[in-house]
Amino acid sequence: MGWAEEDNYKTIAAAAMGYNNNVTSLNQLDVNIAKQLNILLTQLGLPSDRIVMDPASSGLGYGLEYCHSAMERLKIAALLQDDKMTQMPIINDIAPEIWKVKEVKESQEDYPEWGDQEQRGINWEAISCASLLLSGSNILVMRHPKAVSLVKRLIDGLL
Repeated sequence: MGWAEEDNYKTIAAAAMGYNNNVTSLNQLDVNIAKQLNILLTQLGLPSDRIVMDPASSGLGYGLEYCHSAMERLKIAALLQDDKMTQMPIINDIAPEIWKVKEVKESQEDYPEWGDQEQRGINWEAISCASLLLSGSNILVMRHPKAVSLVKRLIDGLL
């Protein structure tokens, strides 16, 4: 149910509990804010197994390194420090970020050295999602079926 943030978490949590829904806690790549928001949600009575964290990820070349390291810190706190408030699954709604960047939107006519526009977008999405998976993402929201196929093949290869 929506994104719970610092300014609306009470309303979102109440609605989620009232209608038996789950909550996505949105934080801006900050481990402390993510943890605090999850504490606040659970203190209101929302069970921790009904919370998914969204660190507001970005795509390849646009802060992906920062996103990757913030997600790693969340996972380190969850796994190595046994921090219960960072052990919720992580969702990355990456598709909207990927398909609006210049490197994906610009036509092949304008930038012939960049190659086929569709394939460029597919690769951009697949590479970004692969990086997010490696940094600890549990759920990816993707757009292009071919990018999804590439990421599925990566997962199969890792397993």
